[in-house]
Amino acid sequence: MKLKRLTLEDFDQLANRTEMGTVARQLARSVLVDGRPQIDVAKAAGFDRQRVTLALKVIEREYFKSTDGGNGLVSIELELPDPLAVALVRLTERLKHCPSKRLRATVLTNTLQYLDDAARQLD
Repeated sequence: MKLKRLTLEDFDQLANRTEMGTVARQLARSVLVDGRPQIDVAKAAGFDRQRVTLALKVIEREYFKSTDGGNGLVSIELELPDPLAVALVRLTERLKHCPSKRLRATVLTNTLQYLDDAARQLD
């Protein structure tokens, strides 16, 4: 799974838990928050793409180490069976437009529990 986008708030929370320097933090922020392509960020900063990738991996490791994953929406690259991908897109769109924080939390908790149960059945 590859982390693609984060909200500024979630990015800052993750970056604050690392020992990233200012430059690495800015490189990762430009890609994950601002949505700029890695190669463009690298060229603008005078680095190669590998340097940007290393900065991204620090944030990605911290994100996936986290139990809550942040409070905002995150964009990831993931291979899924088609029916599951379609269902998750529908769910995400409805969550985005749901005004009730409590209802969103309940739906997410129930969905995560169901997915954990389904994964255990495959073990």
